[in-house]
Amino acid sequence: MFGTGPLPYPCLWPRPEDSTIAAQLMPQGEKFLVFAPIANWEPKEWPMAHYIALARTLLTGAYAGYRPVLICAPHERPRAQAFITALAEYQLLDLSLGAHHLLTIYACMQRAAGFVGNDSGLMHMAAASGIPTLGLFGPTPHEVYQPCGPKAAYMVAPEMDLGKLTPTMVAEALTSLLSS
Repeated sequence: MFGTGPLPYPCLWPRPEDSTIAAQLMPQGEKFLVFAPIANWEPKEWPMAHYIALARTLLTGAYAGYRPVLICAPHERPRAQAFITALAEYQLLDLSLGAHHLLTIYACMQRAAGFVGNDSGLMHMAAASGIPTLGLFGPTPHEVYQPCGPKAAYMVAPEMDLGKLTPTMVAEALTSLLSS
């Protein structure tokens, strides 16, 4: 419109204290995958059982040895309880307790190998962090809300029904994104 080139990707700047806390939570040498299974509107949420199946597939397969990271708001934590319980054996890092500033969460994302989550603000933060980010879309328009970033991708559920997006489909897409 104004004759300029492409717009830059979104970016955030964590404060030094955010980066320090992130380094303590997610030490160098450990590998992490971030999961954001909750959204502000439940129809935008991929089924929790699918998230659990995806995480187990990844953490017992190509990403064995990685630690899962859960990110959601404290008031959303009860909806994520099944994920917390199911993945405790993988040394789940639970960042859903509200103890950390959003910029600290962002600094944690920067230390992760990748992210998978629903159409949400956390998905956009992950994309802005520059890590491989896979957003899952159902009833919301991906044309408007897709993640933007150098390593961002998205999947649209068949018939806009997130229940029809299988863990196998998502695992294949995420594995491809993480290996590129």
